[in-house]
Amino acid sequence: MTEESHPTFRTKNGICTITLEQIVLTRKRVRGRFTAALLGTGSIRRLLILYTVLGLSLLGIGVLYLARAKYGDAIVPIIMGAFLLVNAIRSRNNSAAPLIPRDQIQSITATKPIPPATRGYFKVQFLQGSKSVTRLIILPGVLDGGQAEFDKAMAVFRGSGLTVI
Repeated sequence: MTEESHPTFRTKNGICTITLEQIVLTRKRVRGRFTAALLGTGSIRRLLILYTVLGLSLLGIGVLYLARAKYGDAIVPIIMGAFLLVNAIRSRNNSAAPLIPRDQIQSITATKPIPPATRGYFKVQFLQGSKSVTRLIILPGVLDGGQAEFDKAMAVFRGSGLTVI
């Protein structure tokens, strides 16, 4: 079977192909190639380190403003730093694995898009080694056919025999 014969749908950064053995995520679109060049593939460790360093730096700047009694100036860096640190901590069990073996998948959860506020996405919970991790499959936005792509992705998952909650 060629790749073209497997069911596919578009993601925010590329294409998702579901084969009999695995889910394959490729970064074939421009945004995906840029992301791969900037952050690499298969790991979000660099991004989490960047978030942590920026978060701690912003918190430090906010504390310096507080020490100088510039309370109004301290609010923005403290809020931004806390936001980055919280997201880095929340994302520590996420994965950027481009290949997800179907026999390792524990669950797939769908979140519908709410135009124009949010994109649709899927959370694929799977075992990577002995650790349970989550891979987010984020779909295109509302201006790029997001609702239609969400419906297509749901049909592809169900047609491939994968249960989506």
